[in-house]
Amino acid sequence: EDYGVTPFIPTSRNIDGECFAALKAMEWSVANREKVAIIYDYISIGPWALGIQKANTETSKWFQERAVRLTESMLFSFYKVKGHTGVEWNEYVDKLAARAISEEKESGIREAGL
Repeated sequence: EDYGVTPFIPTSRNIDGECFAALKAMEWSVANREKVAIIYDYISIGPWALGIQKANTETSKWFQERAVRLTESMLFSFYKVKGHTGVEWNEYVDKLAARAISEEKESGIREAGL
């Protein structure tokens, strides 16, 4: 388990975290040679990773370039769920994402001396 903010300047409110989290899970899977299910609620995560949908933004292109190479390992299954509908693990990761953003904002306030 891991959570946090992305290491790059956000370009989208919706997809930066989803792309980064999916990629981290895929990298872990390959490094540990473990099959994983990537469950996502942003509609394009699976299609981008599999290379069946064109990526258009800087973030989606960054994700797709890396993810497509990893999917060659055949260690992943992708499942789309509808967000904010009570799907247990999807709700859990949304809470982790909210915590990461809150901690980052709080850290920034402390660093600014406010």
